[in-house]
Parts: sequence; C-alpha cells; structure tokens
Amino acid sequence: MTYDEQIQYYADLLIVQYRKQPKAQATIQALAREALLDNIDLAVQDAFDIETAVGAQLDILGKYVNISRDALVASGGVALGDDDYRALIKLCILRNGSNFSLKSIDDFLFSFFQGKLVVFDNSNMTLSYFINGSLGSLVFLEALKNLGFFPRPMGVALSSIVYANGVEGYFRYVSQYGTQPHVGAFTSYYSPDTRNFTGNTTSGSKIITNIADTSVLTAGNPIGGAGIPANSFIDTIDSSSQIHIKPSNATATATGVNLYTQELDPWINFDDVVSL
Repeated sequence: MTYDEQIQYYADLLIVQYRKQPKAQATIQALAREALLDNIDLAVQDAFDIETAVGAQLDILGKYVNISRDALVASGGVALGDDDYRALIKLCILRNGSNFSLKSIDDFLFSFFQGKLVVFDNSNMTLSYFINGSLGSLVFLEALKNLGFFPRPMGVALSSIVYANGVEGYFRYVSQYGTQPHVGAFTSYYSPDTRNFTGNTTSGSKIITNIADTSVLTAGNPIGGAGIPANSFIDTIDSSSQIHIKPSNATATATGVNLYTQELDPWINFDDVVSL
C-alpha cells in the first residue's frame, strides 16, 4: 500500500454522514499524515532490506547480528564487499536462529540462498557444502571457513567444501572410469563437462601423440579411454599434439583411440576438520 493509499484508507473510515464532506476528509488526511510521519517508518524498513541494503546500511545490519565486514582484516584478509557481506549476514542470521538440526539448516539455506548454498549429508556423521560461484567470491569462502560459519549439527564434522559454477552432475565414482561405476557419497567432485578427442597410445608409455588440438585439454584433469589405466590424469601438455599421462603407463598400442577428459571446476577439500 502506497503512502497516498494509506492516507485515503483512513479518510474512508469516516462514518457515512461525513465521508463525502471535504473538510472532514481533509481533517482525517491531515491527522493520518502526522501519524504516518510521511511514511518514514516504511522508508527506514525499505532502507534496511537485506536484499537491497548497501554500504553503511549493511554495516548496521551486521552490528545487529554481530558480524563485521572487517572480520578477516585482523588476520591478514581483506574487508568484504557488499555482496559477500550480505551473504555472510544471512549466514549469521541462520547461525543465530537455527536449532542446528539438518532440517533447520536446510530450510534456512533454501529460504536465503535457493540453491546457491547447498548442504549434503554424507551419511557418515559428516556434511559437505556446495557454494555456487555466483553467491560470493573466494574471499567470502575464506571468511566462511575461517570464521566457522558452515552450520552443522552437534557432533557432525565438516567433510568438504565445493566452490564451483554449478552443482548439477557432480558425482563420485567408486572406480573413476570403471565399466560399472556407481554414484557414491558426495566426496569427490567432477564437472559434467566431458571433452572427447582421439590420440595414439603406446603400451608401456605415458605419452599420447597425434592429438588434433591439445589447447582444449588441461593438465591435472582426469583422462580415460581404451588402454588408459583407471585413475589416470593428464600430467603435462607437451605440444599442440602430445601429452603425458600419470601415474601409470598406457596398457595398449593403438592409433586413433577414442579418449575423453573431464574439466574440473574449482574445488576445495578440507580433510582435517575438527568436529564440534
């Protein structure tokens, strides 16, 4: 309801004998304007909307939930920008208002972040978190980790944190390139961006040659195909047509072998997280 609509609402509450009287209408409207203070209450409310507040407005909201955008400066970090700080304030609200059950955490995350920050139950007394890169920067991620802002039930450890552009297609293979892989716990993270190419393999050698274009490949990414041992990775990009793999040698000699690699999204894994 706009300010003028509120004024008219009160004027329309006049009893029927006075509702059409201009002076009666004007009197009620004047009293309503005085009571509403030119809508300053709603203006203040709108100014401190967590979704639109910026700068000093966010700083004030941060004081209410007891978190400063300069929280990392003392430890050598940098002050958070508005977008990062807004997300951190929301997590602080979650921390202050949640009962820390998994359902409560999940409900808060959906309400505030709607798929950009997702919790995964690994079913082994650990949780993993996925953060969409659009939610905040790596500085924001550092703040969450260093300040202990990833909520978890009592006695449950933080297994890992994934920071990437999309959670769709993330999976874990029991055998990375086995013939019958199956989906396991959310503990290894590979992007669904599969890239197919061909090359020549030599049994007992880590070298793959005659690749049409190695510019689409990235050292460190997993690689699979006929004659490539399970759990192999691209070691080095030697030229526009040759790469080395690791840790094992190819097991077959063949020409024009169909190979594939998967482009890894950025991820962060913390193995030694102390339980609450």
